[in-house]
Amino acid sequence: HNTSAAVAKSSGRVLNFHRISSYLSIRILPEGVRNITISSNGGEPLWGEFVVDYSETQPYVAVTGGNGSVQIKPEEGDYFPKGEKIYFQIPPKTLKSGFTFSAVIQTPEGDVKWEKSIAEHTVFHRGRALDLGSFHYDSSSGLGRLEYTSEIPVTIDCDQTLDSPVSN
Repeated sequence: HNTSAAVAKSSGRVLNFHRISSYLSIRILPEGVRNITISSNGGEPLWGEFVVDYSETQPYVAVTGGNGSVQIKPEEGDYFPKGEKIYFQIPPKTLKSGFTFSAVIQTPEGDVKWEKSIAEHTVFHRGRALDLGSFHYDSSSGLGRLEYTSEIPVTIDCDQTLDSPVSN
C-alpha cells in the first residue's frame, strides 16, 4: 500500500523525481478474498532486483532475478475488505503472452482458487497503472469475472505531471 519506487536526478539545487515502477490495480468486490496473484504467461520476471540506468534524461528500468509471479495478501486480517482497491507494483515491461489473474476465496465449502488468463500482449509503462476494473465472485454458483470497461484493460496515468513513459 502507498509505496512508489522513484529515482531522482539533481540539477543544481533541484531534484527531479521519476517513478520507476508500473502498477496494476483492481477493486476486490467479493468477501473472503485471501490473496491475489498476478503471473506472467511467458515467464517474464515481475519482481526481483530493479536496475535503473539514469544516464539519459529519463530512467531506464530492468529487472534481474525474481520470478514471473507476484502475490498480495491483506495487510490486516485474513481477507481483503470488500470494495478495496489494491495495487501491484510491477517493473515496466512488455508481457508478450499476457498474464493470469488468480484469487483464493474462502467459501462455505472451503478455499477456492479462481483464475482468468488475459492472453493479450500487455505493456506496463513506467509511471502508469493498468486498471483491471473489478473482481466479482459468487460463491453460491462458483462463477467469477473481471469487469473492465474495454476489451483490453485501461492504462491510466498515476500522476498527471509525469513525463512520457519509457518502456523496455
